[in-house]
Amino acid sequence: MHPRFFLLPEGTRPGPDGTVALAGEEAVHLRRVLRLREGDRVHLADGTGWRAPARVRRIGAGRGNGPRVVLELAGPAEEVDDLVPVHLLVAVLKKEAMDWLVQKAAELGAARLQPVVTARTVVRLDSSRAGARLERWRGLARQALKQCRGGRVTEVAPVAPLEAALAACAGLPGRFFLWEGGG
Repeated sequence: MHPRFFLLPEGTRPGPDGTVALAGEEAVHLRRVLRLREGDRVHLADGTGWRAPARVRRIGAGRGNGPRVVLELAGPAEEVDDLVPVHLLVAVLKKEAMDWLVQKAAELGAARLQPVVTARTVVRLDSSRAGARLERWRGLARQALKQCRGGRVTEVAPVAPLEAALAACAGLPGRFFLWEGGG
């Protein structure tokens, strides 16, 4: 059986001793969903391109927030850049449609997704709603990375006006514009 794939929480990597301790939801996921036991092998990734083989060193009961799991490196780490150099600029869609789009773009390995507001965008987000949606979209991109066993998570940029997003892409090669009425 192939080793399980596990995406570490953001900003987490093994320490100098080659171990990383997990608690809370991630430890529950390893123990109860993936059903890992001590000695089982996993592939670790952190979403920035870092990936390494590891094994479960210890599974403990933990205190208050569920089990505690200690993983240790079982081989050299590698840097992986498996994203396609595609930057998508997409008008903000209604909730379910935008969630689906973010998920599929991340599953396909798009490097960057830029939600934009156009003159005809139906969805208008105030700053607090835009921030909450951005965090949701970034979480969906991480979930898609877990599912596809990728190395690098798709960057989901904050919502921006179309003009600003186009200006930011001015230096990129090979720009394409897809329009429903185009030929």
